[in-house]
Amino acid sequence: TVQDYGRFLGSTRDSLTLQDNMDLAEDLRLIGAHGDLFLRECSAVSDGVRMAGEACVTLLLCHEEGAQTPFTSERRIPFECTLPLEGAAAHCAARGGGTVTEITPTPEEGKLSLELGLALWAEATGEECVVLCRDVFLPGALAECHHTEHKLLGMGPCSTRNLSLFSKRPVQELGLRPEDEIIAAFATPEIREKTADGARTVLSGEITCQLLYRRDGELGASAVSFPLRTVLEERCAELLVDCSIPVCRVSRVRDELHLESELQLALRGYTPVGVQTLSEAVLSPTADTPTHRGIELYFPTGEESLWEVAKRYATAPEALVEANDLVCEDPGERTLGDVRFLLIP
Repeated sequence: TVQDYGRFLGSTRDSLTLQDNMDLAEDLRLIGAHGDLFLRECSAVSDGVRMAGEACVTLLLCHEEGAQTPFTSERRIPFECTLPLEGAAAHCAARGGGTVTEITPTPEEGKLSLELGLALWAEATGEECVVLCRDVFLPGALAECHHTEHKLLGMGPCSTRNLSLFSKRPVQELGLRPEDEIIAAFATPEIREKTADGARTVLSGEITCQLLYRRDGELGASAVSFPLRTVLEERCAELLVDCSIPVCRVSRVRDELHLESELQLALRGYTPVGVQTLSEAVLSPTADTPTHRGIELYFPTGEESLWEVAKRYATAPEALVEANDLVCEDPGERTLGDVRFLLIP
């Protein structure tokens, strides 16, 4: 029997440098910068994994004169590259991710130049044909077969996905005051539970959000948490999840703090599949093996395979195919539900 099973092709890593320029008013000063990676595409190609997306950079700025509140400015710098991975092909599945490792700002006259370093990684999976021997016989002999249980890999999802999330919590529960002004927010997700729910998988955990706010003219920082829950339309015995939140926005609506975020999930799952294969066959001549003179008719059940009938009569499957003018590529898979009777040579 020939069956398709999963195969992990391997992983690959690479780095990339991006450049960007923006206009900068003379009275503005850069306080700090934060960057995350947002992947729009991660797909396998011939001997590689193609990745495309944006580096999302948040700049914290302020005016040089006066006690004005700092503010943020967002930049999105596109990128596209192919990470080499031997054995990958267009029909394979792939997942990937990365981080912004460094941001180097250089103020110039009326402009701000940014140099970003990216660390990228990717993995790919595919399928391969495995030949399994489950049974054997020799015409005119009795076969005593012994089997061994094996665990093969059934591949699940392998992809990078982006999901939009919305969460909210009362302001008072977070230790904030109604008059606090939110200036900037950066979020980090953590998957704590992966639970099977029928044919689906439920991911749950927590989003930790770092807030920069202004209270009574002073700047303050606080870490607040929001619940995280999302549902995948696949079920896997084992699921590897790498997650990040490259984009998040926090706003206050009346007495609630609202979080709108883009959750990026890099998934690779699999399910072990148990199979029995032939480990040993003891062949011995037997007087019980039927012998035939002339032609015999056999009326198969719809569930019997050509292999089972051939074994029953100690004849080769090819002989049954030829005697009955059948079409058959795999005697073990060819069931006889459409055959009223067989000529047994």
